[in-house]
Amino acid sequence: MIISLAIGINNIVRIKSNLENAEIYSSETNTDETSEGEGSNGDSNETNEKDINVSTENDEDISSTAAEDYNEILAIGDSIMLDITPTLNKTYNSITIDGKIGRQMSEAITLATKYAEFNDSDKAVIIELGTNGYFTSKQIDELLDSFSKSHVFLVNTRVPRSWESKVNKILKEKAEERENITLIDWYSIASEHPEYFEQDGVHLNSKGSEALVGLISKNLKI
Repeated sequence: MIISLAIGINNIVRIKSNLENAEIYSSETNTDETSEGEGSNGDSNETNEKDINVSTENDEDISSTAAEDYNEILAIGDSIMLDITPTLNKTYNSITIDGKIGRQMSEAITLATKYAEFNDSDKAVIIELGTNGYFTSKQIDELLDSFSKSHVFLVNTRVPRSWESKVNKILKEKAEERENITLIDWYSIASEHPEYFEQDGVHLNSKGSEALVGLISKNLKI
């Protein structure tokens, strides 16, 4: 009887000891897991916050890039500008178009004073001239000075006339000289597509108008 009682007491002590050890192990394990979990959550939170910040910054950048900062667009040109007017109006909501048959650079210089409000960094100015004749460096500089703060897009010309290469050369030079100017190389595309033109080889049909406006849009990126 005494032996049985002793064995029973030893078993109880052993069981109690095992239970205590199990509790200690469980407590340590939970503490380690909790500690690791908090560290992981902390890193995760920091990562998430960083991701959110980056995402937010990217969204802001995308928005400003998509808008391109052009509140309004001005397009000045000759009869080619008149050819593409319907397509431009369909493409852009905030655009002012001033085209005229036979317009020369000298006329555009005088006209520029009428559009002084477009000389601003949030405005884009498209200039398409040279179909009707050559102009001097001094003349085009005077026109470009009128829009020195805006982003100017110079459209070169495709016209089967003796002055074509001279016009395109001076337009290229001005685009290289001034940081606010982008050259739209219509000549390189148009010279490969005679089907863009009417029988006179100068004025654009609907296909040519779509092509030129598409090229303008690609350069404006809006």
